[in-house]
Amino acid sequence: MTGIQRIDLKVGFQCNNLCKFCVQGDKRERLPAKALDELLRSLSDGRASGADGVVFTGGEPTLHPGILALVRKAKALGYRNIQLQSNGRSFCYPGTVAKLMAAGANEFGPSLHGSRAEIHDFLTGAKGSFLQTVAGMKNVKKAGARLITNSVVTKCNYRDLPDLAKLLVSLGVDQYQFAFMHVTGRAAQNREWLTARKTIIEPWVKKGLDVGIKTGRIVMTEAIPYCFMSGYEDYVAEKVIPRTKIYDADAVIEDFTQTRRNEGKTKGPKCPECRWFSACEGPWREYPEMFGWDEFIPVAKPKRKGRALKLVLSALLPLAAGQCLAQRIEPASQDSTLLVVPSSRPEEDQVKVLPAKDTSASLPPLSEAAARDSRQRYMIGLMLFQKGNYAGAREEWNWSLFHDPMNEDAKAGLKRLAKLEHKPALPRPSLAVEVSSAPVAQSSEQDRRSSQQHYLSGVVFFQKGDYEKARNEWALALRLDPGNEDAMAGIKRVSELYGEKPQSGD
Repeated sequence: MTGIQRIDLKVGFQCNNLCKFCVQGDKRERLPAKALDELLRSLSDGRASGADGVVFTGGEPTLHPGILALVRKAKALGYRNIQLQSNGRSFCYPGTVAKLMAAGANEFGPSLHGSRAEIHDFLTGAKGSFLQTVAGMKNVKKAGARLITNSVVTKCNYRDLPDLAKLLVSLGVDQYQFAFMHVTGRAAQNREWLTARKTIIEPWVKKGLDVGIKTGRIVMTEAIPYCFMSGYEDYVAEKVIPRTKIYDADAVIEDFTQTRRNEGKTKGPKCPECRWFSACEGPWREYPEMFGWDEFIPVAKPKRKGRALKLVLSALLPLAAGQCLAQRIEPASQDSTLLVVPSSRPEEDQVKVLPAKDTSASLPPLSEAAARDSRQRYMIGLMLFQKGNYAGAREEWNWSLFHDPMNEDAKAGLKRLAKLEHKPALPRPSLAVEVSSAPVAQSSEQDRRSSQQHYLSGVVFFQKGDYEKARNEWALALRLDPGNEDAMAGIKRVSELYGEKPQSGD
């Protein structure tokens, strides 16, 4: 294993943003900026450890009065890569960028968390920060330095990631990264409403990555395990993050790479079954403590010998000699297995008789797309099941098996449903309705389940940006169950959007 390649030097925790997901928590109030002499010694110590890269971070490193002296010292010591990890606001002043580059900085890493001011400013807690950060990024590009960005993925901005990626590309970034929120520090205080589910963010993250991939940018994700990155495994940042030594407020973490893997993150009971078990670090520990492990489905090397339809000869109707399923084949012995390989046209199905011990015949391996679709259908079904919408769960799990007939989780879900007593949901009306203010009788259990199904359908439409259909679904939900508070909140949300009132949670 190679030695330390980079140091992260936290120069202090003062900051002119108040990010809702900040992992540093209340350190800004408790801890003063480090003395310049101490920081200079840390730079020398890091270079002696073998590091040739340094990241000045915090807090906001540009607020430290000795930042230029620190950058000059890093250059004098021979650090080849000198990065300012910043909220980017100070870069809006061209003089700041010029002075930092003259001192030796050659890489700037601002954070941008939304494609619009209302998203970014809400998350950073600082009105006007979006405009300053974007202006700062433009100044960095004009100065000719390398520009990389980090965007924290939360429940408030995951649907915005594709648009954010388009903005980043238009600003000329050399690299951008989507980092899943670490539920610690201030993020832990806001965990209930700020933490997104990984299954839900997955397609949006991939759409955001596609923007950069198509335009030749370097793109990465951090803290999103491999089982959510099917087809995008090359963009997992943990594979390429250099071994790092961190000089924190009151401690030195000699090898943060090992600390992150062994203490910060964790793996679940099914993870050893995954083909990516050795490469993957798993999620931050706090995530499964909140949501459990149901979302984490191992990606196994396909063994699909059971995907073809195999029928034991003894279970079939007696076959006349020379005839099998209306097609002429050789008579099968009692020890044979009948294998029907489906084709695109049922009348052209290939029928083969195999020796009983021959297990070599199988369909092609399951495609990544089919496996991904099956997993997503299973997770949607699980969410519906947890909401009490058993009919919806059954439908999703059947679709899951359609995509992957060997999905054991979907099979287990259907078996569990078979043991439960439930009634089918009401047929879905085809016409939009308005919310009625007339008194409604107390809803039955069947009505409540159907109401919840319409609410979830509305959520899907809302996430796609089809607010009118979302409102209609939520209106139907309220008609079936006037006490459905989720549907009430949804309609209120749409009304606010149509009224063009900014909403902090978007």
